[in-house]
Amino acid sequence: MKDLKEILAIRKIINDNLIHCITHKIAIENSVNAVLLLGAKAICAENPKEVADITSASKALSISLGNITDERLRSIFISSKTATQKNIPQIIDLVGIAISSYRYEACQKLLSENKFEVIKGNASEIKKLAGLKSHTNGIDAGDEDKANIENLENLIEISKNLSIKYNTCVLITGEIDILTDKDYTITISNGTKYLSLLTGTGCILSAMIAAFLSVTNAMHAALLALLILEISAEKIADKRIYTFRTKLFDKMAIIEDDEILENAKVRIYK
Repeated sequence: MKDLKEILAIRKIINDNLIHCITHKIAIENSVNAVLLLGAKAICAENPKEVADITSASKALSISLGNITDERLRSIFISSKTATQKNIPQIIDLVGIAISSYRYEACQKLLSENKFEVIKGNASEIKKLAGLKSHTNGIDAGDEDKANIENLENLIEISKNLSIKYNTCVLITGEIDILTDKDYTITISNGTKYLSLLTGTGCILSAMIAAFLSVTNAMHAALLALLILEISAEKIADKRIYTFRTKLFDKMAIIEDDEILENAKVRIYK
């Protein structure tokens, strides 16, 4: 892995890359604005008649299983197949697969047929993907599954096995983020509780990761997006949630590399 300072230099080379995001409708505006703040541009097409063309013209694809409809799911399969065929990097967010058999089965089919650079989910969703018992709380991770000192090694092992199985990077999001590929694991302990009170932050993060996937590898892309989002949130934490949202985007637009370096709480495991 590169030095964090070298990884941060990747921020400068996005150069208006087009990112295709198929995401939850309530998160579209915030997701595209987050991508724009990073220097890329997002389009959120979801009509099955056009998504192959849109994905083909894009540099990365972000897929969310949130708020699935039959038509959106058709579009997801078309877009993912197109991205796989054209070697366009893609991330999938496993929203709700621990509570919905429909989403879980769609997820299994998508992963069996296509290549994803990043598989993202909370601890309950990742455990479900691994075929383990999970304790989901709707679309959130159950308290028994969330990463802590006692279960951290077990969650790292689960994510490592999945990364090998799917030849991908696995990201478990939470108070402690776990980022794993076949070679090493990174934990990130930045962020604030206020992020969990703002709807759509998971979709925002996925879109940001996709933006960085357009110019770098999966581990670097996910780490960059996590640090920018979570350290920005730390710096402007405000219990007035709509004020927090506005300040968050303002901060993400101006946060400097030195500020990230100074505040990053990152640990690397071989």
